Amino acid sequence: MNYLSKSVGWMSSVLSSPLPATSVKIFDVAEQVDAEKIGERIERDEHYFSLWVNQLYLDKGNLAWAEYDPTVLFVTDYMYAGERVTVPYVIGPAMIKNTPGPIPHGFLINDIKVAGPVPFKGGNIGITVILYAMKRTDFARELLKIVQGLSSAVGAPADIATLLKVGVSLIDGIEAAVGLGETRSIVGHRREINTSSRMGLRSFFSALSNDASFNDRSLQIKSGRLLLNEDGRAMPYSGSDFVLYSLVGSETRGDDQLLGLEKLRKSAMRDAAGKSDDEWQRAKSTMATLYQELVSSDDLTLAEANQLADTYIAKLKDAHRRSKIKMLSTGVQVRAADKALEKFKVITKM
Repeated sequence: MNYLSKSVGWMSSVLSSPLPATSVKIFDVAEQVDAEKIGERIERDEHYFSLWVNQLYLDKGNLAWAEYDPTVLFVTDYMYAGERVTVPYVIGPAMIKNTPGPIPHGFLINDIKVAGPVPFKGGNIGITVILYAMKRTDFARELLKIVQGLSSAVGAPADIATLLKVGVSLIDGIEAAVGLGETRSIVGHRREINTSSRMGLRSFFSALSNDASFNDRSLQIKSGRLLLNEDGRAMPYSGSDFVLYSLVGSETRGDDQLLGLEKLRKSAMRDAAGKSDDEWQRAKSTMATLYQELVSSDDLTLAEANQLADTYIAKLKDAHRRSKIKMLSTGVQVRAADKALEKFKVITKM
């Protein structure tokens, strides 16, 4: 079975399973303290979106965590290369704490990217978040290490080629971990974002908690952290287990060197800095091929593909110009040396 078929069946199974009672709060602009990116519109074919787990907090009063390890399953599905893909990401004990024994209560993780940057191509975006408590055993921890290793190999942003190769094993591992006898879900929800609505796709923060009165509290977001406002004072919220995550947009990826095009770019630069006209013609030909790769990449918006091409071309021309200046200066130095030698010969004959 290939990954795409496997992921469809797996997600159907996940969504058909009952999720625990969870309070879900989606924050709007009025609930931000500083200049958080909440409510900013993410335009199709112009922007990227990324998803982050900003905080995982375990309540000090929840004694169950003394014998259980927290594991967050974060699944995103979206349009990519004309198909809907499902990308799972696992945050488990190995990512939270690398020493034996119980994991401490309190803030365990801050700001882990779980998806993106993904070029926004329209279509619905599905987000599934589940916090599991897994009975602390050697087998469970070793299994989770394997699952986290596969998840990290896929990466964020997801390497779709790698995902297609190891995705079936990753899902099998997740199913095995979740299926362990004493694994239980603490909080979880599924959100389907209809990006074709009047609101479109906008950045947001969302928090999941097992506190029934969570939504009644005066909560705010500041610098990507969840705060409780009491009597005019905003303090870090610590009243229950919770997961805080966010979806944010950007105009650039910031990691174009990871797109697999560096070999072409460096080859063009090397030829542009060459001395011969043939090398310059070869550099321009390579740049034309590089441009085709940029504008046809499923990992770039067209806007950034053109921006990168402009940057690469400018650097190419600069390298060519500098090589010509160097050649001219070398020629001047040679001619000066020749003149000095002739003058020396004349003097020695006198």
